[in-house]
Amino acid sequence: MNSPIQGSAADLIKIAMLKAFRGLREGNFRSELVLQIHDELIIRTEKSEMDRVKDLLRQSMENAMDLKVALLCDMNDAYSWHDLKE
Repeated sequence: MNSPIQGSAADLIKIAMLKAFRGLREGNFRSELVLQIHDELIIRTEKSEMDRVKDLLRQSMENAMDLKVALLCDMNDAYSWHDLKE
């Protein structure tokens, strides 16, 4: 049972990552998609773009696929990924 669930989760994050990447490029953001770790996307964000990038990322992740259940994105920001994990 784990394989279909894990595979679907991998597909979801890939779709979200592509949407976020395209949105950053099309929006002429200076922020960059840096890393994907399991179901997390790490974006180096300019402070001046923070709110707009958060909106873009949330929309990209929560609308990656049309499902019968809602996809919710938990988002945090910090100076480094290490700071987020403490």
